[in-house]
Amino acid sequence: MKHLFAMVPVWVLLACATSNPMPEDVSRFTEQRDRCDTLRGELSGEGVVDRDAIDAINHYCKGSDKALADLLKKYVGNKPVLDRLNQYEPTIEAR
Repeated sequence: MKHLFAMVPVWVLLACATSNPMPEDVSRFTEQRDRCDTLRGELSGEGVVDRDAIDAINHYCKGSDKALADLLKKYVGNKPVLDRLNQYEPTIEAR
C-alpha cells in the first residue's frame, strides 16, 4: 500500500503532462493566429475602417502564412498537430 501512494505523484505529473498535447511553438502560433482571425472577422468592409484595427491586424497576422507553412513541415508526422494547424487558411496575407 505504501508503494501505491508513492506512485500517485508520478501518475498525476504524467496526466498533467499529457493534457496539452500541442508543442509550445504550435500553441504560440494558434494563440496569435486566433487573435488575427478574430480581428479580421471584425472588419465588415462597410464604412470607415479604424486605423487601430488595421494596426492590430498587421501586428497579429504578419508572418502568419510562413509560420503556418513552417509548422506544417516541421510536424508532418504528428496527426494531432496537423489536425489543429489544418484548421487555418494557408494564405491570408496580401501578396
